Amino acid sequence: STSSLASSRRARTMGDSFIASITGLAPPSFDPGLDKICHSGNTVREDREDLTSKLLGATYPCDLNATEMVSFALGGGLLLMVISVVFMVVVKGWPMGDINTVWGLRVNRLGELIEMGVKSFFFRTSLGIAIFMIIFFILILIIFSSLGEHDGTDGIRYASAYFMAIVTSLIFVSLAMSVVVGGIVRTARQATLDLSGLGAALRTAFGAGTAAAYLLFAGLLVLFTLWFLILTNGRGFTRLEWDPATSCNTVGTLCGHAYGIQSMIAWGVGMSTVALIFRTCAGVFAKAAEIGSEILFDRELEEDTFDKLRNPATMSDKIGAVVMDCGGVFLDIAESMFLAMLSMAVLAQGDVPKIMLAFWLPTGNLFAGLIGWLAVRCDSSTTSVVDRNNTVLWGVRYGLYTTAAFIFLFSAVVTGIIYTDLNSWFGGQDPGWEYFAAHLVGLLTALIIWEGTAFFTSHRWFPTKSVTAAGLTGPATFFVQGFGVAMISPIPTLVALTVCAIVANSIGGNFGVACAAVGICSPLGFAMAASCVSPIVYGADDALDSPDIQRARETTVPLVMAGESLAAEVRGWSIGVSIITAFAVMGAFDQEAALKVGGTLGIDYIGDGLVFGFAVAGALTIVCYAGINTLAVGKTTRALFDESIRQFKENQDKECDPPMVVAAAIYPAVMGVLLPAFYMFLVPTTVGFLAGPRALLGFIIGAILAGGAISIVFCNVGASWAKSKTAIEAESLYGGAGEAAHMASVAGARAGGPLKDVAGPTMITAIKGMAAVALFIAPTIQVGTDREDIQECLAKFFSNDANLSRYVRSWEHCFDWHRPYWFIIPALLLLLVTAFFYFFFWRLDGTGPGKAAEIVEDEDESPNVAAYQAPMMMGPPMISQPQLVQYVQQQPQLMQSQMMAMPAPQLMAQPQMRMMPPEPMLAAPMRPEMASVDNFLAGGYQVTAPM
Repeated sequence: STSSLASSRRARTMGDSFIASITGLAPPSFDPGLDKICHSGNTVREDREDLTSKLLGATYPCDLNATEMVSFALGGGLLLMVISVVFMVVVKGWPMGDINTVWGLRVNRLGELIEMGVKSFFFRTSLGIAIFMIIFFILILIIFSSLGEHDGTDGIRYASAYFMAIVTSLIFVSLAMSVVVGGIVRTARQATLDLSGLGAALRTAFGAGTAAAYLLFAGLLVLFTLWFLILTNGRGFTRLEWDPATSCNTVGTLCGHAYGIQSMIAWGVGMSTVALIFRTCAGVFAKAAEIGSEILFDRELEEDTFDKLRNPATMSDKIGAVVMDCGGVFLDIAESMFLAMLSMAVLAQGDVPKIMLAFWLPTGNLFAGLIGWLAVRCDSSTTSVVDRNNTVLWGVRYGLYTTAAFIFLFSAVVTGIIYTDLNSWFGGQDPGWEYFAAHLVGLLTALIIWEGTAFFTSHRWFPTKSVTAAGLTGPATFFVQGFGVAMISPIPTLVALTVCAIVANSIGGNFGVACAAVGICSPLGFAMAASCVSPIVYGADDALDSPDIQRARETTVPLVMAGESLAAEVRGWSIGVSIITAFAVMGAFDQEAALKVGGTLGIDYIGDGLVFGFAVAGALTIVCYAGINTLAVGKTTRALFDESIRQFKENQDKECDPPMVVAAAIYPAVMGVLLPAFYMFLVPTTVGFLAGPRALLGFIIGAILAGGAISIVFCNVGASWAKSKTAIEAESLYGGAGEAAHMASVAGARAGGPLKDVAGPTMITAIKGMAAVALFIAPTIQVGTDREDIQECLAKFFSNDANLSRYVRSWEHCFDWHRPYWFIIPALLLLLVTAFFYFFFWRLDGTGPGKAAEIVEDEDESPNVAAYQAPMMMGPPMISQPQLVQYVQQQPQLMQSQMMAMPAPQLMAQPQMRMMPPEPMLAAPMRPEMASVDNFLAGGYQVTAPM
């Protein structure tokens, strides 16, 4: 292979000379403005006697072609993919529930029902993503085909990368979720072991998560690399590639790789599309199911081991946990890594070693994650819930820091291989180790963010303990304490990111920041596996909730507590990853949008009113974006309630039908998410074409700053409330379940769920998506040297000089970017999709303001009735127990059955009931001693509350 590699290099050199003699063009020269990596003054001497020079030649790595540059990523990705497939087969071969026992049959059936629901969710969500993808595939194809920057194939190259990113992501996330569902059943079986149940269950859950994580990311890495090679095809030896003013300023015959990287930006946009829609839909569905299972049914069901198999809302809760913490989180983390890689590759500007770092570093980091999984372990001999929870968390920490150690080692090896032929290993003209240092800074930042998040969300530390104690005086103090703690919780994350960005930029400029972004993303394999622990052990604990196997819950309950902590820590880490990744992408945008004037758009314009104004607009956009997604939780909850009640009435003692519940709830979830997804594409595009690249840079920066800080607050407050509830129930703190502190924590956990799993995550996914869109359209809004700044034109327009006024009215001189009139296309699309979703979704089926007004007109327009029919987000209208007791006492002739059959608004309209202000949110429906579930369902109650 060594001789063939040398022969290919000699053949390529001869080919270069032959083409140059035909075309009359001089061979390309190195651009000394680069980092002196491939500069002729820094190549290896011919008489050097090291092994690499003998094997690869004197100009390695500067003469590598595209295939050789990504060879390690392609080979390593294929190897990891084979390992993940073998691992998946091993996981499938682990023992399931014992079919000779009742609990074993129940466990196996629970796994089957969850898998049915997950497949239904995936299929129906994919349909929504496909509609979105087709629209933008056509737009990308038309726009970039008409531009013709390189040749007539630009449109299909960009559009195909966008299409492949979405399709392959959906395929691999489906396989990953299947592995996780299988891990639920097998973890439940391991938890039944008396002596080693805790350690065995933890390793099983983490092993299933590792298999799923590596199957997804390794598969995407292989296809990402292959598609890059396909897009470099045909981008060969042209006069443009020898022009030092273009991005191809290293070896002329190899400049196809730089054009390939530009086309692969569309891959990043595709990853943002599928991550945004899938994760948001998963979060909306999961929170709707969680609210439904807790409020409507859990307190009404009798203690029967098979009740939860017929409970549609509880089953949907388990399905939502898998699609959210596995599928959604996987796609979000993978999106961050690929965008960080693309940022490095774009900022390389054709520099071969830099592009190699972009592909090689993440591949080496993945191998470190496998070793980290092998290091995860815990002591099964502990007995108390608290000790077992701490043992599990410390065992996972051991695996995390083992992963970090091997990331350091593998990154050093990769850097040494790429830069080994330069003058020195440390210092001198060798910047390779400077980039390694920036990568290491990112890794250390990731560990700081992880631990900082754990400090503010884990019940082992005093911030969350103080929130729990505040519940003794009621929900008000519980909420105030939770938000107060959460609003100072961004300190460790944002301070660490600030230091990281400053140090990395000082080391290597924008490319150093991109290296740091890859460094923060580097534990992604371990983090993705850790995120899967929560849905796996959650489902296993529910499967083992049986009288004949209660002892197994001594294992699963600590694992559930640890899983919640790990999910919160992974969320906090992913927020930091998203912020630094979006910042790195904007560094690449800064470069690409200003190439034609040879400058940058950044700090020189930070005091510009245009930048500040659109930064405020970006902050407002990201907050409204999260608000729309959160509103979708209310609509989805009502749809899930209706279907759950229908199944209870019709199925009686039969099992629930998860696909039908998913089908009923997924429509409002997808429709509620698609409008913000359109905003992610169309708003940055409109800003870019209308106001130029500097305005778009300010817009994205404002979104990053506002979205990053607010998402940390939302995620941490929701996690601390949820952990307080779990700790009270598991450790019987402050009187245990049913006491004041517990009731406050229940309210907080329900309110905090949409914050930590919908509003917060959608913000960070959206800022990455908008940054990717900005980078994607950067070539179309590049600053031109013959344009004037728009603010200068406006200043001249308002001056008293008539000549200047006439001059400024000339369209081509007022804008400092190309094609400003193109903003009409995204602006019109923005108005059309907003109108469509408002009139055909938000106002339909009794959930919009129009329907609510009709109901109020038909009923007695008393303040109480109007308040009862006011918009609600968290669930359907239900009559509280105190109200019902008082009404029964005042009207004894009204039988209980008649009262239950009466529609809620009619019952609330009774004169005696109007004396009491209705409760917009009910802690629980009728107690079993007052009315059974069957009587409740026989009343013909239908959920038609306005939103």
